[in-house]
Amino acid sequence: MDYRDRPRSVSVVSWIWIVSGLFIIATGLMGVGALSDLPQLMPHRDLPKRVAPGGAVMTGLSHFLMWVTVVQMAMAVLAVVAGVYYLKLRAWARGMLELLTWVSLGMLIGLGFFWPPLWMMTSEHLLPKDGSIDLEKVKYIGAVSGAVVMLVSAVPLAMMIRSLRSRDVREAIRRAAGAG
Repeated sequence: MDYRDRPRSVSVVSWIWIVSGLFIIATGLMGVGALSDLPQLMPHRDLPKRVAPGGAVMTGLSHFLMWVTVVQMAMAVLAVVAGVYYLKLRAWARGMLELLTWVSLGMLIGLGFFWPPLWMMTSEHLLPKDGSIDLEKVKYIGAVSGAVVMLVSAVPLAMMIRSLRSRDVREAIRRAAGAG
């Protein structure tokens, strides 16, 4: 099937995932480099636990950073490969991108629940209490700003899911499978 015969949303979603996947691979490689320096950067891994109540979660995650990076890189490679094959209107690629989009949306929603209380606790412990900063204002502005950013980020993901599930896309994939 000629690229002009596929829905424009196929190209948009494909390229978003290809570029995002390549970016995630690059940041994952930088993360691997940073992981080699982690013991020197964080000699006292219990420090975040003492600084803020939410720090215990971050400290716990620090023990699994290599695995998180490996999973991140694997998902990014899947995103790039699926993005390329979605441009070719392969049904499995559509399914993989839909799965990756749902996972991304789920992670974003999870972060949305985790962010406000973590911000509130952390800002309370890290900001000066000498009255030079309106602590309550900073706490609420940060929590609300984080929630807004996550909500705004969820909209394109929801639009991608809608596109991936659309009748036009499914029909184009059927036509491409029949022509191949």
